[in-house]
Amino acid sequence: MPQQAQWVKQGLVFQNTQDIINAAQTGILPHQIMITVHPQRWTAKPLPWLKEWGLQKVKNVVKYLIVSRKL
Repeated sequence: MPQQAQWVKQGLVFQNTQDIINAAQTGILPHQIMITVHPQRWTAKPLPWLKEWGLQKVKNVVKYLIVSRKL
């Protein structure tokens, strides 16, 4: 079974901070974890945030097209 599928089965895939907090409080969070973040997305300023959001949307569409057409 692929690693990601094992994590899903064990309930170790989190979508937000509250999911991680809940896992820690209920004792299912492993003793060692690695959190990968995207600091360029952390801003309270609307224009830089919108720019990053827009670029990510475009990038995701391009990646989807490449994968779906197997280019």
